[in-house]
Amino acid sequence: MDFIGLAGLIVGLAALGIAIYGIRALDPKETVDSAQEFANNELLSLAQDYVSHGVATWKPDMDENTIREMVKSWRGDKNSQLLKSMFGKRHRSIL
Repeated sequence: MDFIGLAGLIVGLAALGIAIYGIRALDPKETVDSAQEFANNELLSLAQDYVSHGVATWKPDMDENTIREMVKSWRGDKNSQLLKSMFGKRHRSIL
């Protein structure tokens, strides 16, 4: 990856982090810590995707298996919460 590509990647990650942090901060139930944790997990998940597609590599001191498990667990929790928000409440049928 050339320098311009790397700079674009860094700017893109920063923009994603700011967007996610800003959107979550608008929810009055969210705290600064929970919004920061969410943004960190989103970026870790994105980094895992880059590594799995061969676009990036982890630093030598990072344990790839631990990161993979963290991302898997977080994605599972996130998907569970999303499904609960979609189907948790009973809605009347329009028929």
